[in-house]
Amino acid sequence: MRVGYPRALLYYHCFPFWKGFLEHFGHQVCVSGQTTKKLLESGIEKTVGEACLPVKIFFGHALALKDSVDAVFLPRLVSLEQKTYICPKFMGLPSMIRASLPELPPLIEVEVDARKDGLRGSNGLWRAACDAAVQLGDGSARQTKAAFHAGQSMQKEYEQMLLAGLDPNQAIASLDCRDSWDNRERDRQRSSGRRNGGKAEGRGTGESGLSNNMPKPNILLLGHPYNVHDGGFNLGLKTRLSGMHFRVTTMESVPARNALYEADKLSKAIFWSLGRRMVGTAMHLFAAEQVAGVMHLAAFGCGPDSMIGEVVEREARRLSIPFISLVLDEHTGEAGFLTRVEAFGEMLTRRGRL
Repeated sequence: MRVGYPRALLYYHCFPFWKGFLEHFGHQVCVSGQTTKKLLESGIEKTVGEACLPVKIFFGHALALKDSVDAVFLPRLVSLEQKTYICPKFMGLPSMIRASLPELPPLIEVEVDARKDGLRGSNGLWRAACDAAVQLGDGSARQTKAAFHAGQSMQKEYEQMLLAGLDPNQAIASLDCRDSWDNRERDRQRSSGRRNGGKAEGRGTGESGLSNNMPKPNILLLGHPYNVHDGGFNLGLKTRLSGMHFRVTTMESVPARNALYEADKLSKAIFWSLGRRMVGTAMHLFAAEQVAGVMHLAAFGCGPDSMIGEVVEREARRLSIPFISLVLDEHTGEAGFLTRVEAFGEMLTRRGRL
């Protein structure tokens, strides 16, 4: 069976698990293409006006799968961590899709709720996986357990790639390769050792361990994964920053345990699953003095984004770290957006020379 998966919302966060799970049963997982202007316009036509831009993009991706798959996989996300919640629009997304896009193939709808006992508990991913297996007509409990472990393994491999510095799009593309990440990493290290005579790279070879160029300022690009890693949403912001000779750090490059440790120091707990991780990431990098500035990327009308941005901005201001908030919707003009980005980048560059 060809199972469609929209390349939107939490695709960049939990898709590898479901990819491994579904492929273990022999299903072909078909992902929609990159976000384009045409795709966005098709989503806007089908979505209620008060929905945020990421939800409108999701509708466009779901429509793009209409004629190429036998079913569309659509989790109903309630929570990703204990005692936290996801945006209400995520909870209602399957119902919105079902009501607004009756022309879609059958929906594989499962609920992921980790509020009580975490993702690994009886109400978390395991229950969702069992429900998915039943709806797809797949196998026994034993086969479902094996598929569940295959999904966990692929998700772990994906997260290791992110911590090693890969972009989520690169990491997901790498999952299609036969060789494991561990084997590729060992090969890279062996190759590096041979090039340097078995010594640490850049040392003992007559070359300085430092780059010939001045260090690039490091920008923390903070936001929900679907805002940060979807170039169609953010007008190719990461690529533009790299072209301006900045290093870009995102939430995925900081281990979750480190980020949550810092978030727990706040006087009041943040009850949005990804919001906690975003704030904790910023606090961790601030404490380590690893960022020259912060760009907070938010969707217009998003309540959690507005509060998370305020918390991070106050801490950045206290530490004299430059901060800029970039809010986007379908009416955002590219020229004005890029002017703000370039001005912020120029300010960071001049600041670093002082």
